Amino acid sequence: MANPTKSHLGATKRVLKYLKGCPNKGLYFKRNSPIHLIGFSDADWATCVSTRRSVTSYCFFIGNSLISWKTKKQNIVSRSSSEAEYRALATSTYELQWLTYLLTDLKIQCSKSATLYCDNQSALHTATNPVFHERTKHLEIDCHLVQEKAQAGLMKLLPVPSFRQRVFPSVLHSLFHFYFCFTLIVLSGSTHCFVGLDVTNKFYCNPYVLMIYIHVSFIVVYVSILNTCFGLILLCMI
Repeated sequence: MANPTKSHLGATKRVLKYLKGCPNKGLYFKRNSPIHLIGFSDADWATCVSTRRSVTSYCFFIGNSLISWKTKKQNIVSRSSSEAEYRALATSTYELQWLTYLLTDLKIQCSKSATLYCDNQSALHTATNPVFHERTKHLEIDCHLVQEKAQAGLMKLLPVPSFRQRVFPSVLHSLFHFYFCFTLIVLSGSTHCFVGLDVTNKFYCNPYVLMIYIHVSFIVVYVSILNTCFGLILLCMI
């Protein structure tokens, strides 16, 4: 903010163009959503070109309703992807603890203990292993935090495949962006063929139509790539 450059101006214009193109998008909150905290934690290792710092991302749901999310560059440089993922996991644990306190103050009782998903097996093993190796000594504070909260029953740490993550700290293709927005229940008028209201005014979505749309889009992209490669091969042969 103190020393903006042309790249910052370009990024700002890109955000404004996106907001102008989807003024009717918004979050959908179901009335009968179960009171169950679910979180997703992820990190993009060394994504910053200038500082090589990683990016922490997390999002939290009550049932299927998105209530909290964040994407922020980490304060220090991580020497491995596991370190970046674990720092993101520790930040997500702080947020989960605050949400738990907030629900307690509001006299809201969760149906079961919170669940926190992470797609990095090394980070999950570090969180459950009470013995700290020399390579993870610099992570000991974060390790103690996550281990303490997990052993206290605040949350259950579970693995999740990367393609089922609901946070996306890195740049995505427009098709993936559309898919992740749909999983976050970020809806707009352009999604009327996938979502809507039934006769009882209950929200519903048609996952089959959505998956058909995504698969057809991927087929179109792959066919265009194959046509381009075939044309280049013909040019080389000529």
